[in-house]
Amino acid sequence: MRKILYIIIQCTWGIIQTLLGLFVFLLNIKNRHFFYHGHTIQSLIFGPLYLIVMGIPSTLWGFLPYFQHKRDNGVSYFSFFTERFANYLGEKTTKEKSMGNAII
Repeated sequence: MRKILYIIIQCTWGIIQTLLGLFVFLLNIKNRHFFYHGHTIQSLIFGPLYLIVMGIPSTLWGFLPYFQHKRDNGVSYFSFFTERFANYLGEKTTKEKSMGNAII
């Protein structure tokens, strides 16, 4: 029942980010994927606001040269609030250890 409810909410409350995630997945289907469960929980929490509150800041953190330079100089990708919160949620829901503050 939980899984069905999860799917229904992701396909209604979180439909925009679900479709964007599917699009990105399909563009990179041949590449190795790492699934961050915490981001899907963030999507459930924030719904339509997810893209503003988490998605845009996370994308900027991932792609702007200024932030890439910081990561190249030892700042963990997972130290940013969106990634740190996703790790926390992922650990709580899956009971598995996240990557923490690994430098990648």
